[in-house]
Amino acid sequence: MHTETIGRTSFFSGLLPQKLIKAAHIDDLEINEMKSLKIKGRSVLLCRSERGYFALQDKCTFGKFQLSEGVMINSIIQCLMHGCQYSVETGNVKKGPAKKPLRIYKTLIKEGYIYIKI
Repeated sequence: MHTETIGRTSFFSGLLPQKLIKAAHIDDLEINEMKSLKIKGRSVLLCRSERGYFALQDKCTFGKFQLSEGVMINSIIQCLMHGCQYSVETGNVKKGPAKKPLRIYKTLIKEGYIYIKI
């Protein structure tokens, strides 16, 4: 079985597990770009860093503001409401006032498309 890894994104040739949602084409995002998606009623933020593609909740854990309205620089997302900063790769808080990390979703690349497990 061929396996390719991009960040925490894995691709297993020939396998596409159930419950994965086709979210975007890999060329839809540039490095340090993010895109807001609605998947199964959830607000999901799809991000591309130098290390790959990552999916997180699209709400700040402090003020419930949409992170897609903020900025992403060097794998860090900053909320425009209170300045909270989060790691794109782990969802961990890098700068408060937030204390709770973001929920992360697994991503998978297959045939040029990004899939998100919800």
